[in-house]
Amino acid sequence: MSKNIKNIVKSAVRLKDDSGAVAMEFALIMPVLIAFYFGGVSMYDAMRASHQTATVAVTLADLSTRVIDMNDDKRDALFNSGRALMSKWPSETDYSISVTSIINPTEANNGDPDVLRAVSWSEATDESAKLTDADLPRFDLPTIAEGDSLVIIEVKGTYRPQHSILGTQGNFDISRSSVRRPRFVSEVHYISDDD
Repeated sequence: MSKNIKNIVKSAVRLKDDSGAVAMEFALIMPVLIAFYFGGVSMYDAMRASHQTATVAVTLADLSTRVIDMNDDKRDALFNSGRALMSKWPSETDYSISVTSIINPTEANNGDPDVLRAVSWSEATDESAKLTDADLPRFDLPTIAEGDSLVIIEVKGTYRPQHSILGTQGNFDISRSSVRRPRFVSEVHYISDDD
């Protein structure tokens, strides 16, 4: 019996010594596990925001190409729809939405073959997000037949995850666009309330 008691005492002492090692391992590994957890949450958040941005671009492009003409009220309704779809972003100031009509102005340029696309009009939630002719090369635009047009919706912004362990370096710049031809007319004209 005394042999069994000695074995039990040795096991208890060894267990007590191991518990200190386990506590030390826990203290070393736990910060790494927490960093992985919050990093994973931030990455998931960014992927969700990117998917949401692409969905908004496609949805607004579909809506904007169904109208015969665009005016200030339709533009505001379009942007309000985009804001509602972007509701999971932390702040409206973190993104912008633009809608732009692109035309083939060959007649206006005396048939110059180098000028196949030009911005007819552009509206945006932020003035700096409006597109110009200089912005067109960054889009992969199809050829526009003479007298036809395209509508481009661009949604871009900086996503700031709520649980970023990297601070401002954890921010993600996201830009998604969708290009569609108008459905019912050759060009969606903008009729300003000032006209």
